[in-house]
Amino acid sequence: MAKRKQASEQAPVTPGETAPELPKAGTKAKEKSADNSAETARKRGPGRPFQKGQSGNPGGRPKVPDEVKAMLKSAAPEAVRLLIETIGNENAAMNHRLDAAKEVLNRVYGKSTQPIDGEVDAVLQILFSDEAEEYAK
Repeated sequence: MAKRKQASEQAPVTPGETAPELPKAGTKAKEKSADNSAETARKRGPGRPFQKGQSGNPGGRPKVPDEVKAMLKSAAPEAVRLLIETIGNENAAMNHRLDAAKEVLNRVYGKSTQPIDGEVDAVLQILFSDEAEEYAK
């Protein structure tokens, strides 16, 4: 790293002659910080892995191939039979029978909504910065 000459070490300037141009203070630091920010932008951290406004998955979810859809559709009747047999099988574990029954009911009628019930007796208070400082004391 090159050291800057002290004012006493510089050659004297004679009248009519201009002093040599010295680099402005902080110029190299600004260049270095600009390099750092460009480098940081290339190495995105865990908080923001993609450029702002850019999707991480621009193509979307991959489509299921038609052959796979056809195979699954052909296996559906057997899957339904298995669920129904499991529900009626008294030797099967009760949790398996209940899971099979839930699956059949969810597929036929849809999942039931979860109502939010209960009385809320809370107060919402909005504090502005001055009030927040007083509240914190």
